[in-house]
Amino acid sequence: MNSGMNMKDMVKALAGMPDDQRKTMMAERLGMFAEMGDKERGDAMGMMMSGVGSLSEADQRKMIKTRTIILAGMPPEKRMKLMKTQMGLMEQMPEKAMAEMHMVESILPELTNK
Repeated sequence: MNSGMNMKDMVKALAGMPDDQRKTMMAERLGMFAEMGDKERGDAMGMMMSGVGSLSEADQRKMIKTRTIILAGMPPEKRMKLMKTQMGLMEQMPEKAMAEMHMVESILPELTNK
């Protein structure tokens, strides 16, 4: 419970950071998640997803956009580990999954036009 609160606080702090700082900090966190065992990674990513879900829509968008950029630049084996875990978590919360998928779809054109 306490670590969940810490994760929510960390997510809120990340959302308030300048883009480059948020990207650096989130990349470090995602790299750590990729090195964890399946259960630990699922627990940590679930807490992070919950934290992101508690943000305003604008902050959720910033966080999802930053995560998408980081994942795209990761080595394939790490990216696939993280995406597999995220997909498993999203299956447990279909409403949140649909909302996030729509947000990602709206963000992708911003990333491909650079």
